[in-house]
Amino acid sequence: MTFNWRLAGISLALLALLAGVGCTNSKVLSPANGGVTFQVVIDPAAGPRDGSKPPFVWAKAEFAAVDFVPVDSSAQITLGPKPFQFLEQALDVDLSQAGPQTLGSVNISPGLYKIDLVFFNWFDLNTSNEPPVASQPACAAGSLEYARFLPEGSGALPIVPANQPVFEVRAGATTTVRLLVSGTALTTLLEAQVTCEEGSNLGAVSQISRSTLGALLTFQLP
Repeated sequence: MTFNWRLAGISLALLALLAGVGCTNSKVLSPANGGVTFQVVIDPAAGPRDGSKPPFVWAKAEFAAVDFVPVDSSAQITLGPKPFQFLEQALDVDLSQAGPQTLGSVNISPGLYKIDLVFFNWFDLNTSNEPPVASQPACAAGSLEYARFLPEGSGALPIVPANQPVFEVRAGATTTVRLLVSGTALTTLLEAQVTCEEGSNLGAVSQISRSTLGALLTFQLP
């Protein structure tokens, strides 16, 4: 029997192709992916405080996660149950710096997606240029000196499913999703959570309501 080298070559090529498909990331469904970038835009930046209070030199919010999922439920089944993430690790946003701050970018199959989760670890305020180190807020001359604030509950913002921000990813193009934050309004809200006790350099802080916090944040979609 004569061995058919041509047929064997075709078979080997086909096996190699199938093996390559098996190793391909299942989330990449199209050879022409699109890009999506997530930015936080601070406008206006945290500014001067009332009266003679010293300004907050350190004013930051730490984002733990910003997740998104396909709008189409069938696409969710194909891409897998886990959401996509803009952040590879927790990142700080400077509330005193006006303008856009990019937190992450992802290449993904074209289609419609919706923001599923925005998660904060904490918010920091300090009149010195360093993160607060104490769990107890400190006051000086009757006003807040530094504090670390924790969001109510899990730290995840309440995003109502019926009103989830939706954006489109196009093949060969880059889409930018922006979260608009007023640095002035947010730092004012944070400071209002602290009561500086009479005759003491320590203050009492209350947790930030997630609904109140969410009202200060607005998504700007393309």
